[in-house]
Amino acid sequence: MIEINQLQKRFGSKLAVDITQYKIAKGEMLGLGGNNGAGKTTLSRLILDLLKADRGHVTPNDIAVEKSEAEEETGVTDIK
Repeated sequence: MIEINQLQKRFGSKLAVDITQYKIAKGEMLGLGGNNGAGKTTLSRLILDLLKADRGHVTPNDIAVEKSEAEEETGVTDIK
């Protein structure tokens, strides 16, 4: 499961991501749609810990991504 709580990311005065609470259960899929600049890529980077949030947390499998350095804990895997 991936849990998102109070997640915010700003670029200057632009609020790119603002998610109060969202859960993605194991086996569920999430599709993101929206115009350019809507925050789709920013959200993906926050989930994968490639970008630091200004506020809030992303927690896959009960491990806060900002506290983990191991690739397998942040959901990044080697695709063969």
